[in-house]
Amino acid sequence: MNNPSKVVRRSPFNRLHFLILLICIPLFFACSNKKGILFRTSDGVGVSSTFPDSSLVKNQNFLPIIQPGDRITVTNLNNESLINGMGVSTPLKISYEVDETGKIKLPGVGEVTIAGLKIREAEQLITEAYKQSILVDPLFVIEIVSSKVTLLGEFLKQGNFPLMNKETSLIDVVGDAGGFTARADKTKIKILRGDKANPEIIDVDLTNLSSLKSQKLNLQNHDIIYVQPRGIYLFVDKLSPVLTYVGVGTSLISLIYLFTNSR
Repeated sequence: MNNPSKVVRRSPFNRLHFLILLICIPLFFACSNKKGILFRTSDGVGVSSTFPDSSLVKNQNFLPIIQPGDRITVTNLNNESLINGMGVSTPLKISYEVDETGKIKLPGVGEVTIAGLKIREAEQLITEAYKQSILVDPLFVIEIVSSKVTLLGEFLKQGNFPLMNKETSLIDVVGDAGGFTARADKTKIKILRGDKANPEIIDVDLTNLSSLKSQKLNLQNHDIIYVQPRGIYLFVDKLSPVLTYVGVGTSLISLIYLFTNSR
C-alpha cells in the first residue's frame, strides 16, 4: 500500500534570513565615524598646523591679516580730519571696505592694495603713499571694525561672533558661546585660517594645558572654529536613521513570517 504523499512546507527562514541581511547591510556603513566630521583633511589639502616651539612663538607676530570684505578705518594721527572727516573741523569715523581685488580707495592717493598684509604693513604702505603725494610726516593707524569669527559644531551657541578686542583668544570666544555641549570632543578642535580654498588648519587639544601657550590661539578675522562630537555620538548620529529603517524592516519581516506560517 502506497504511503499517502506528504505535504512539504517550505521553510520561510531562508527568505527571512535574506531579508534580515538586506536590512543589516546599512549598519556596516553607518559605523564609519568619519562621515559626520566636517573639515577633514587629506594629503595635499590645507596646511595641518601643530603648536610651534616656544622659541618660534616668541619670534612670530600674529597680528590680524587684512582680507577682502574687511571694513577698516584709516586715521592719520597727525591730521585726523584729512582721512576721517574729509577736511571738516570735527573728524568723523569713516570706514573703507576692502574690495574683492584687495584694494581700498583713499582720498588724495586713490587705490591702495592692502589685502594679505598685516595691519602694521598696511599702515606703512599707506604712510609711504601719502608721503610721496601730499603729506609731510604722516602717522597712520588702521583698525579693522568688522572682525568676526564663525563657530560651528559642538558649541552651545553657534554662529558669527565679533572680535571686540585686538587680541581675542580661542578661550575668550568659547566663553562668549557659553562653552561646549556635552557631546563635544575637546581634543578635536580645528581653527581654519586664511584662504578658504587652501586654509591653514590648526588642530587644538584643550585638554592639554601646554596648548594654551600658543599664540596661534589668538584669533584672526574670518577664522572658522569647528568642534567635532565625540566618537560615540558620531556613531549614534549615523545609526539613528538606520534604526528607523531596521524597525520598519523588522515589522515587515514579522508580517511575512506570520503570513507564511498561517498557511
